[in-house]
Amino acid sequence: MIDRKYLRAGIDAIQQDGERSFLSGAYMELYIASLPVLGPPVPPELSFTIAEVAHYLRDTLTILWRINWEKEMARAHHLSEEGWMYFGASDVIGFHVTLRALYNALARLIAASIGDPGMKPGKSFQRLRQWATQPDHAQRLGQDLAGEIMAAHWFGSLRGVRDGLLYTADHLMVFPQLDRIGFLIHRREFKNPRFDEALMVNENIVDFELYAAAQMGQGIGLIERVCRIILTRTGLTGRGPEGRSGHPPLPVLRAWGERLLSQELPGDDPSPPATGR
Repeated sequence: MIDRKYLRAGIDAIQQDGERSFLSGAYMELYIASLPVLGPPVPPELSFTIAEVAHYLRDTLTILWRINWEKEMARAHHLSEEGWMYFGASDVIGFHVTLRALYNALARLIAASIGDPGMKPGKSFQRLRQWATQPDHAQRLGQDLAGEIMAAHWFGSLRGVRDGLLYTADHLMVFPQLDRIGFLIHRREFKNPRFDEALMVNENIVDFELYAAAQMGQGIGLIERVCRIILTRTGLTGRGPEGRSGHPPLPVLRAWGERLLSQELPGDDPSPPATGR
């Protein structure tokens, strides 16, 4: 199920100044504040892990950029349908692998923020989620951070798809439609993974543009919320100038995200808003 609150937070973190798009918000504020040139040094593990998050985020965005470029090349008949199918499939797999690594980097950032960078569960977001279910562990994290970790229910779907592609020989195919990017995953037991209806082209093919918007938007939204908590706890808010991180695919991701947000999503409150008298 797609969480509109996290998706909205992630897409809103993509700002525009003229023709230039960039990420700006708590994530960039923490990244800038962790730079040692701005004052008394912050714990080195905090600086290292926020830089690690930035590294994997840039890499995941670069994969989106390349997939969209391949679609445009195919649309302009500069890339064959066969080339589009093989290049696209490889990049959709890479998207899952790199985005999964981003969550592990976020887990290491969380562990560093509570002063325990060697914490064993902090090396894996999945282990951290399992660890945070215990009341004493949630207390150690703080209820705010524990709540954010547990709210990332969409992570299970990402992890399942990534693990299937890497470890159980699930087969991913990309279909060369020129108007969108569609993919299908076949599993050996013929029980293909299920995705939210809002992300589907039809009952079998997933719209990668909407799927990537959901995964990246919610992921960036989670990073924003976690970094805001860390900034407050460490007193690093306002330590440096406004941070901006530009990347060419950000306008594309924002457009995909707005297209998804314009739909009625599973989990949306169907009741009409209350009106005053």
